[in-house]
Amino acid sequence: QLRLCTAQGRGIQLLMNPSEHERDERDAQLILALVGLLKDRTDLNLTKIIRDDVDYVWAKPRETKQGHRKRSAGSWWSEEAWKLKDQKRSIGSDGSTVGTTGEHVMPMRVVSQHLLDLARADRLDVTTVLRLLRLPMAVVSVDEDGLLDRQKMPNGWVFDVDAPDFDVRIWDRYTAAGIKVSELRQLDAQGNPIGRAPLGF
Repeated sequence: QLRLCTAQGRGIQLLMNPSEHERDERDAQLILALVGLLKDRTDLNLTKIIRDDVDYVWAKPRETKQGHRKRSAGSWWSEEAWKLKDQKRSIGSDGSTVGTTGEHVMPMRVVSQHLLDLARADRLDVTTVLRLLRLPMAVVSVDEDGLLDRQKMPNGWVFDVDAPDFDVRIWDRYTAAGIKVSELRQLDAQGNPIGRAPLGF
C-alpha cells in the first residue's frame, strides 16, 4: 500500500511506502536529537560530527545495492556525467581524471551549519530536518565537480528553507559554476534520461 505525502513548502507530491515514510521519520528524529545534544558544545568540530552522523544514519542506508551514492534513486545527472555513466574512472591522455562523481547539491557543511543554527534558535523540528535531509543529489563529471568545489555559495545567498523560491535557489552554486541546471535529468531503471529539469528550470 502506498501513502501519499506532500512535501511541506513544495508543490510536489511524493508516493512513498508507509515503511519508508516511518523510517524517514525515525531517522530524522534521531538527527534532530543528535543536533540538540551537540548545539551547546564549544569544544568539538560540530559540523564535521553532524555531517558524519547524517552520512551514517541517513545517506549510507539509502544507497543503492551497488553501494555508489552517485546511483542513489532520484539523483540529477548532468549531460556530461550521463555520457560517462558506464565508464569507470580513468586517467586521460593529459593526466586528468575522467569519470563521474556524486555530489550534494547543497554542500553538507552548509546544511550541517544550518541545522546547528536552527537548533540554537529553537527553530529546528522534525519537518525541517526531513526537508534538509531530502535535499537533492546530483551526478556530475569530475571536471564539473572541480568547478563546484571551487565555487562557494554566491555572495548574499541566505539559507532560508521557508523561502518560496528555495527549491530553485539551492541550485545557485551550480549556476554560478557554469553548470546548466536546465539540462539536468534523472535516469530511469535502464539508465536513460527521463522527465524534465529540476523544479523552476
